[in-house]
Amino acid sequence: MTSPMDPLDRQLEDLPAVRASAGFKAEVMKRLDDLPEPRLEFRSRRLVWGAIAAAVAGLALLTLVPVGNEDPSAGLTAEVTEIRREHELLTQELNRLRARTESTAPVLYLGGVDEVDYVLDLSPFFLPQTGGVLPASTNDNTTF
Repeated sequence: MTSPMDPLDRQLEDLPAVRASAGFKAEVMKRLDDLPEPRLEFRSRRLVWGAIAAAVAGLALLTLVPVGNEDPSAGLTAEVTEIRREHELLTQELNRLRARTESTAPVLYLGGVDEVDYVLDLSPFFLPQTGGVLPASTNDNTTF
C-alpha cells in the first residue's frame, strides 16, 4: 500500500548522512554555558509566593493547636462510662418490654378500618407454662 508521503520518504532517504564536525559538541556546550541565568517568570514568582504563604499559614495553624498534655486514657474512661450507662439503660428497657409482652395475651393484628380493628386472640394456641405453641396434633378440639 502506498501513501502520498512515499516520494518524500524516498527523497529524505537519498540525502547524504551528516556528520558533526570535530568541535561541534564543545562549541554547543560553550554556548549553553554562556547563556545568562533564566529569570523567574511572573507565574513562577506567584507560585513561589503562594507556596511561602501556604507554609506560613500552615505554621500559624500548628501554633494554634494545643499540645496534648492531658492523659488520653481520661477521655477513654469517660467514653467507657458513658457506654456502660447506655448499656444499662438499654438492658432495663429490654427487660421492661419483655415483662410487658409476657403479661399481655398473645394477639395477631389482622388489619382494620377507621371504625374497627381486627385482632385474633392467640392465647388458646400457647402453653402458659412454657410460652410455646400448642401443636394441633395434641389438641382434641381441632376442627377443619
